Amino acid sequence: MGVKMAKSSEDCRLRYLSHTQTENTLTLKQRSEWIETTTVFTVYEDCNAIRVYTEVENISAESITLEEVSSFVCGGIGEKGIDSASDLYFTRFIQSHHAECQPQTYSFPALGLYRAIVES
Repeated sequence: MGVKMAKSSEDCRLRYLSHTQTENTLTLKQRSEWIETTTVFTVYEDCNAIRVYTEVENISAESITLEEVSSFVCGGIGEKGIDSASDLYFTRFIQSHHAECQPQTYSFPALGLYRAIVES
């Protein structure tokens, strides 16, 4: 189901395996019969930022095709969900050869982040 990142082929099959937590980092492991994922959440002192990335390992004996990996899916943003997130912004840091760490700030709607209707 390559057209969506939520409710994909493995999304509903992943089961909690374990987690570890340090002062700044939460590492979450999940597993299905085909893959094991490790998602790492890191917070930074003195700033409102979080780094999230996901690693995927093929634990089956078969070859698999990985179309897309979502690092982060968040529901319930704002007090009443995404509709109340008008004062929340996403900052992306752009890298180039001579201009590292150039922040660009976007509203959620400008990035296409909006209420999605996901069928069960």
